[in-house]
Order: sequence, then C-alpha cells, then structure tokens
Amino acid sequence: MNAKQLSTINAKRSKLKRREYGWGYAMVFPLLFGMSALFIWPVLRTIYLSFTEWSDFGNYHWTGLSNYIRLIRDTAVYHSLLHTLQYVIIYVPAIVILSTLAGVLLSSKVRGISVYRTIFSCRPC
Repeated sequence: MNAKQLSTINAKRSKLKRREYGWGYAMVFPLLFGMSALFIWPVLRTIYLSFTEWSDFGNYHWTGLSNYIRLIRDTAVYHSLLHTLQYVIIYVPAIVILSTLAGVLLSSKVRGISVYRTIFSCRPC
C-alpha cells in the first residue's frame, strides 16, 4: 500500500471513530443530564444556600460561616447527634437481628406455622 491509500484508510477510520464516539455521547447524555439535574445541581444549591440567611417570603442574603458557627455552639445539635448515634448503634442492628430471626422461624418446618405466617403477613390498613 502506498501513502495515499493509508491516509484514505486512516481518514475513514477516524470518521468511523468520530461517529462511534458521537453515538456513545448521545447514549450517555440523558444519564449525565439526569444526574446533573437531579443530583449535582441540588447538592450545589444546598451548599450555596447553607451560607445564606432566609427571611419571610423567600428572600435571602449572604451570611457566610455564621450559620455553621451557630450550629457548632448549639447544644441541641449535639443531643440530636447523640440520639442518632444511639439509634444507629443499638436499634438498627436489633431490628435487623430480630427480623432475620423471625424470617428464619417463619421459614422453618414447625407445627402450625401457617397460623404464624398469617399473623405476620397481616398489615393494618
């Protein structure tokens, strides 16, 4: 092959590659748009608004770090963090363990198990 034929083949390959990349971007664009519209923009907006002070009727002005300073000085924040930690460390594992035990018991072969399954499957409306 001579140089002219190689350049023609390379030009066709690059055109094909551009077309494939174009289709790839076209397929990924809805995901990127959805992620930015439903996740990234709200996160950035929330971070920006955390540095503002809101008044009535949605008016706000920039306050800087004063909200965070007030947050650190508030004792109710520490109480709520303690309660959240207590919930995560004690209640969540207990609920998971009890639910697992109930599931194992309900799947075992025990006399009258259908009555217990009916009782556990009934949910209040």
